[in-house]
Amino acid sequence: MWPKLMELSKINVMEGEWTDEHYYKSLLPLIQDADIPSVRCEVLPITRLHDETYWGGLRSIHRIDIAMLDPRQWYLDDDDFYAYIREVSRIKFSAISLFEHPYGLDRPRLIDLDSFERKLFERTKIAVQIIRGKQGSDIQIISPAITDTNVEYHDRYVDYFMHHRNSFDVYALHLCNDMQEPTIGRVVGLLNQILRILPREVWVTKWAIPSVDHKVSTSGIVGETSWQPLSQAAASQRLRHTFTVTEAATKRKCQWFYSGMCQDAYSPRHVPSPVDFWGKSMVYDVDAYNYEWGFQHFLGMFDYQNNIKDGLFGTFIDLAKMQNSQND
Repeated sequence: MWPKLMELSKINVMEGEWTDEHYYKSLLPLIQDADIPSVRCEVLPITRLHDETYWGGLRSIHRIDIAMLDPRQWYLDDDDFYAYIREVSRIKFSAISLFEHPYGLDRPRLIDLDSFERKLFERTKIAVQIIRGKQGSDIQIISPAITDTNVEYHDRYVDYFMHHRNSFDVYALHLCNDMQEPTIGRVVGLLNQILRILPREVWVTKWAIPSVDHKVSTSGIVGETSWQPLSQAAASQRLRHTFTVTEAATKRKCQWFYSGMCQDAYSPRHVPSPVDFWGKSMVYDVDAYNYEWGFQHFLGMFDYQNNIKDGLFGTFIDLAKMQNSQND
């Protein structure tokens, strides 16, 4: 494993395409002062498949700590998928996430579920074999995310982890949701099922708490929100509660990456386009498309006016400093 991920603390910050100049100017100095490590996560775009300059640059400058396969790879034929994985396998990443939401947002809706599942099993085996063959134990292969899964896919998800129980070095866990107790219970319940199949270290690769202290207004084609917004005070309590519950479930064998160091995706000033609701600049995408302001649009540490959510940020810093000092 590359040194950057060997130097992780219990609680870390995840940077990505969603972090912008406001983060680097206002939050990163405070995070560094608190000795909280940060790592960089990026998707490897299939649109650069035949761009040797791009791949050569990744081989020479190791700017990505956790790489992610492009979810659009499901639209590639098998030959292009093999070529894509071969390019990826030649780069010494610290860790790589293969498929983030295979039964959710990533699955092409025009492919029937059984056919897609056969392709998912096949491509998981191929990707692990090629990447492991090139990198050996120097790379951490991360599982698809354990998250709040549609009940329709629950058993399929468990079967997938059973079948591929020896494929992954760590399990990915996503804790970006409405933070209501039933939701947390479902996620932790699924995590416990999978840990019983084969215990592994858990990485919370998407962790952000939604909060909003202003009125959520709607305009144009945006419907009324069905999410019950959390204040910063309530979100701060949920931040600590989610950490405590998950640590107990994993017997403290868990690494945390807070990914919400960005601006909220909400804006009351204009009629949004689909890009405002779903896209690579979002911290987290939900599986069901609908035009309403949901919890996923309020996962940032800045509100829509770029004001820092001081209460929530302060709670994060305090929790990270306390936990990281205990694990030094």
